[in-house]
Amino acid sequence: MTAELRKRLGTTFTLAELVELYAGVEDWARATLAERGSPGWPRDVTLVADEAFHLYARGATDYRP
Repeated sequence: MTAELRKRLGTTFTLAELVELYAGVEDWARATLAERGSPGWPRDVTLVADEAFHLYARGATDYRP
């Protein structure tokens, strides 16, 4: 999922841009997981997407811990 985030956002992004992409995560996350044939993906899509966004947020140019 983080590879898909990188493809959609690039390597330089802000938290606002990440939030904007998160608004439509259900549509493309389901498609991405189905494409990769991940077993059990229908029940885990929210968990997988949330974890990927959490990890990716740390790379935002305006991220502050």
